[in-house]
Amino acid sequence: MTPRANPLVLTLVLLASAPLQAQSARPERPYRGLFGGGVGNAEQVLTVSTSLGAGYSTDIIAEALGREFGSRGWGIENGRGFGQFSGGINYALSRDRVQAGISFGSAGRYFPEGSRRFVVSHSGGAGLSVQLARSTRLSARQTVGYQPYNALALFPELFDAQVGDAAALDQDLDTGGAAYLTYGTSVDLGQQLSRRASLSFGYSTRLSDFPDRPEYRTQGGRGSFRLNLARGLDLRLGYGYREGGEIGVASKVRSHDIIAGIDFSRAWSVSLSRRTTFSMSTGSSMTVDDSPQTGDRQTRFRLTGNARLNHEMGRTWDASMAYGRNMRFSEALREPVFSDSASASVGGMINRRLQFRSTASASFGSVGFGGRRDDFVSYRGTASLTTGLTRYAGLGVTYSYYRSSLDDRVTAPSDLPRDIARQSVRAYVTLWAPLVYRAGRQNGTR
Repeated sequence: MTPRANPLVLTLVLLASAPLQAQSARPERPYRGLFGGGVGNAEQVLTVSTSLGAGYSTDIIAEALGREFGSRGWGIENGRGFGQFSGGINYALSRDRVQAGISFGSAGRYFPEGSRRFVVSHSGGAGLSVQLARSTRLSARQTVGYQPYNALALFPELFDAQVGDAAALDQDLDTGGAAYLTYGTSVDLGQQLSRRASLSFGYSTRLSDFPDRPEYRTQGGRGSFRLNLARGLDLRLGYGYREGGEIGVASKVRSHDIIAGIDFSRAWSVSLSRRTTFSMSTGSSMTVDDSPQTGDRQTRFRLTGNARLNHEMGRTWDASMAYGRNMRFSEALREPVFSDSASASVGGMINRRLQFRSTASASFGSVGFGGRRDDFVSYRGTASLTTGLTRYAGLGVTYSYYRSSLDDRVTAPSDLPRDIARQSVRAYVTLWAPLVYRAGRQNGTR
């Protein structure tokens, strides 16, 4: 199936980008900045925002320049200027038994010269979480996206996604390959058995629709039992099954995930204005591939896990670190990817008008069953400074660094560059406005 963009949908999602305070570590933490403030503890809120700016990038998208890719230079002569726009519209509802959210976003860059002058990405998400009974909660999420390849950006999330969030749009990670559509669906059911014991079940699927390649689908289900052993310490036992492959091809890559380990999650309150939270979980996966060429059955066992540390400093600052060791399916490479990755972030308000945030990430690992630990390496770094002119308008500047390398042994699409070294800087003006706002109760839940 060939992707076709709906003009009406694309027009709507070009409206604006998510407001700045959405980047904070905990949405329930009071936001004290001038720009984008005034909607804390909302029961219902609808916001729109937009950003327009210009920048300069070295070693930018090969097709945008109409030249062969491969230069690793960092000089001025290896880059070009660009114009950038982004936008989004977001709706959130938070009540005692129901949480819902809908969001659409878009980002684009325009290059004054080259054969590929426009590079655009779009995403949307809708989510619903319902307390069916006192001990039962059902959650569902649907996402859709349109984006160029960014296969090597396997960085862990620093913060939990909120209900209805769309996928983040970051065009600095664009590798210049063909754009494709993605559709994702997930359903989760949680059942509290007792004060210390609970069950959870989940199913998710993701379809990737390419213009010139067969569709690629991943799907899987899981179930687990959790027993609280002590404050912040849980025993978790369960099983998960995942598979990925091209539509219409019998051979699939299958993963049997053994959910067995200790989950640790603990918050230390140093004072009313400081909090440190640490969480971790462990497990393992057995990935199996039935090769259609040779008939050989290949199996790879891997210990998995993740950890996350969040620390709030003062009234507005926070620092976060995350680590993940996982097996993922790559729709671009069409192989299982075994990765180790880490991210760190620090940011906050310098004063009521001025906000700073920086993030650094790294990821490396192997592709396929015969891969080595250095099949791919990716690095990412950003730093941004935004000043609020009014509650509805702000000015900002962002610096970004991206470096990735894919080994020649790995089979990849011809239009997916194997080496990228890029720096970019951009300045922008951003506007934001709440169209609908209804304050929640002071003791209401988010």
